[in-house]
Amino acid sequence: MRGIILQFSIQENKGYISGDDGKRYVFIGKDWKEAFAPEKGKKVDFEVSKSDEAINIYSIGSQENDSGSVNYNEQSSEILEAHKIKLEAEKTCGTMFWFKNVCGIM
Repeated sequence: MRGIILQFSIQENKGYISGDDGKRYVFIGKDWKEAFAPEKGKKVDFEVSKSDEAINIYSIGSQENDSGSVNYNEQSSEILEAHKIKLEAEKTCGTMFWFKNVCGIM
């Protein structure tokens, strides 16, 4: 199946693809098979699971976006990995942590 990425949230590790068949498919990060992050508007090839989720998702075309710049390099990979580690750590934080960080209270 082919389609286009509508959205991907790194925080939720979840995204949506609009398939060429007119249906929307949810996917999770582990099913993205490329070395660069999924991004809105990227054309993809994917399989549909028995539960109607997109799996084994591959980008169609080059790694370049419309402006011609490359989406992925080693530094991007390190930043993405650091962000994932931070998100995992934040899952254990309580309400006061979030209140202080969001409201800027020290």
